Amino acid sequence: MKGIEKSTSLQSTRSCIVIVVLATLLALFHVSLAFAQPVTHYSPPDVDIAALASSLNPKVLINEGDQAQGRFQVGDECWWMFFLHVRPLEDAPELNLDVPRDLIISFWQNMAITSELTGEEGMFLLDGREAYWAEAMLMSGMVRTRFIVWDDVASGRRYIGDININVARETPDSLLLIVQDAMIQVAGGNADKVNNLSTLLPKQKDFDDLGLTIRYPENTRAARYPGSDSAKPKNVSANQWGSIWVLPHAANWRYDLIWSSDELEDLESWLRNVSPNLLRSEEDHLPDAHVDSLTIDTPDNNHVSGIVMNKLMFGDQEYPEWLKFNSVEWSKGGINFRAIVTVEEYNDMWGIYFDGSVADDLVEERMKEWLEYVK
Repeated sequence: MKGIEKSTSLQSTRSCIVIVVLATLLALFHVSLAFAQPVTHYSPPDVDIAALASSLNPKVLINEGDQAQGRFQVGDECWWMFFLHVRPLEDAPELNLDVPRDLIISFWQNMAITSELTGEEGMFLLDGREAYWAEAMLMSGMVRTRFIVWDDVASGRRYIGDININVARETPDSLLLIVQDAMIQVAGGNADKVNNLSTLLPKQKDFDDLGLTIRYPENTRAARYPGSDSAKPKNVSANQWGSIWVLPHAANWRYDLIWSSDELEDLESWLRNVSPNLLRSEEDHLPDAHVDSLTIDTPDNNHVSGIVMNKLMFGDQEYPEWLKFNSVEWSKGGINFRAIVTVEEYNDMWGIYFDGSVADDLVEERMKEWLEYVK
């Protein structure tokens, strides 16, 4: 294969716009999942539910017990990621439905992740060009993925939109259709259809070797996907081969309040019992999970922080999950309280480095925010 020395400015614009709209919709989608849910059970003592709902817009996940004992939890349940893969068009197989089918299987197989085609597939026109797509389920039904493939003859590139949503986090399947429809609308470069662009996408990053500049939400991070770079053939130019991935950052939170007229369960015991499935509900595809390690720092007797590392098993595949937490305890009116703020963080995905770390002061700020409503 021969590389193309220079991509056209038009294609760079189109690629940038595709990324912008994908990131915008994903940001909007993340916000929409946080709408408050009606409280139908007991309310915890001294918690102003109306004020909390109007200010934080949480989704109520757990609300059980009575004035003497119970647990109240709000948070977000959404996880997604997407890639934009760039490949040379020269010598590429003719574009048809076999292309996304084969790409899904081969890509995830190389990542040692099981995938199974669902049979959902099709073709649509993307700015007058044919775009073919196919879907699969990953990790024993935990993740739904869709590959959308289209060609741009002018730049000699084949583009692969690789969209993934976590079904176990209750991320609706409709997100795939939203993203696909957005790609149709903006493939010609019409960024004016994205409202409040600078507000929704304040971050920007240049990928000079690919000739791309992308914008993305505050709660995400974008980087080159090194697994793709290492597979680049030597005779292919740099701007014809590469992948960008965008992952949520500090996006999955849980705010817990536990209260009891009796002594509270020891924090370490509570974390070991609860944390393996803290980010999933009983209706989800629950993995076989356990706490692999637990670190607790104790600034004082009533305010502690730390990190839990869970191991999740999906079939015969094992995955780590890191949770950073902050806990505050107090007593009032004969009731013992514990407020816990938990956020998912990660420093790698599939053994590949990605900076998904969460600063301690960010967790502290979230705890201060939570205590304003529950203490």
